[in-house]
Amino acid sequence: MAISPELLDILACPKCKGDIHLNAAQDGLVCEPAGWYTRSATISRSCSSTKPSR
Repeated sequence: MAISPELLDILACPKCKGDIHLNAAQDGLVCEPAGWYTRSATISRSCSSTKPSR
């Protein structure tokens, strides 16, 4: 998953609206406080939204 640093700066967790970052494998997004994650464009079941936004 190639995401530019500029895009990561504006993306937010859809659950808590906090900051997200790439996971260690660089193939998904993570919000540790909310327990939210994606991997290869699949949204986790724990999240109620499918669009990260602020």
